[in-house]
Amino acid sequence: MKKILFLIISLFAIAYILEALLMVGEFFVIENRKKILEKNIEKKINENEFDQRKIYESYLDSKDSKDLLISPKLFKNSKTLLPLGLKPNEIYFTYEKEHGNFPNYIVDKHGFRNPKGYLDKQYLNTVIIGDSFLMPGQYKDTISRQIEKITNEKVVTLAQGSYGMLYYYAMYKEYLIDKNVTNLLIFYFEPNDLQNLGDELNINILRQYLYDDEFKQDLTKKVDEIENLYNENERYKFIQKRGLSKQRYDKKIIERMDFLKFFTLEQFLKLWKTRTLLYGQHISKPINEFSEIMKKFKFYTNKNNTNLIFVYVPSINRYAYNKILLNSNSKKRSEILEILKRLNIFTIDLHEDVYLKFNDPTELFPYSSYGHNNKLANITIAKYLSDFLK
Repeated sequence: MKKILFLIISLFAIAYILEALLMVGEFFVIENRKKILEKNIEKKINENEFDQRKIYESYLDSKDSKDLLISPKLFKNSKTLLPLGLKPNEIYFTYEKEHGNFPNYIVDKHGFRNPKGYLDKQYLNTVIIGDSFLMPGQYKDTISRQIEKITNEKVVTLAQGSYGMLYYYAMYKEYLIDKNVTNLLIFYFEPNDLQNLGDELNINILRQYLYDDEFKQDLTKKVDEIENLYNENERYKFIQKRGLSKQRYDKKIIERMDFLKFFTLEQFLKLWKTRTLLYGQHISKPINEFSEIMKKFKFYTNKNNTNLIFVYVPSINRYAYNKILLNSNSKKRSEILEILKRLNIFTIDLHEDVYLKFNDPTELFPYSSYGHNNKLANITIAKYLSDFLK
């Protein structure tokens, strides 16, 4: 009995020592990234390529002319109408300056960041679908605009922050399924798209897109109705009136990185990092639903003679930290790629095809420290993708 008790105590001791080591290791990794961030920002300031205002300061300067960008997921519990785009024809404040300056985020009548009339055409050469990975920076620096410069063809973007595969499929059905699209690129952002899909399967209206092939909301015909929905929504009005939180956003980028190393006693006691390390790859994810959605994408794009390209997008965690700290979504990479191979869907793995071509892949992220992608990444990715477009 004493030996069993000793064994149990020893195992717990080892587990908590490992948890402490993981927490301390991540702390120092983040501190190192902060030093790199500070150095690179200082360089951009000297080159006059960095707006030194804090997010809150920039917000105060623009709040009379811009709405706060609020995700359409605000309406996820709606039982009548689920917008997929932002409030139509607005200029938004986006909270970010990943490219050094606060961008003007202007959306069309459908609530997406495209020049006026792009999405209304029947014949579209290239359409890109994705999440916040496609949103940072000025429009002229986006992947879409970079592809346009190379191909001399218009590129439409359907992207919203925190969207996953079911929202992507819904956008396809609403805005593209009845159009002549030559190239469709689906950008899959590894750190959260699979998790977002899990959340989306709990949204009643979204589920209908997956399980009812005839379902559509006809959103292209409901622009005025969608605008009224935003204007009349109490939560939307409250957020716009309240404005941005000074406590949260009146900080420099470097100061805001501190939240990444925020650890709680509860996390420690529950061995959060140790369990993620040991079981993260086996955490249940909606892999089957992902496969079903991709089957539907393939069916309709084949039917419409569209060149379908799946673009796998890695996160900075894969390069800046280490494999131990990859989240459970990123650890599903091989499984995702295997599904696409089995479905015979042409896939571009940016991890292998682009990022690993750099001696230091973090060069492709803002100041080599955090976030989505920088101008160099957009230019490099656009050049690579353009070779595969028809």
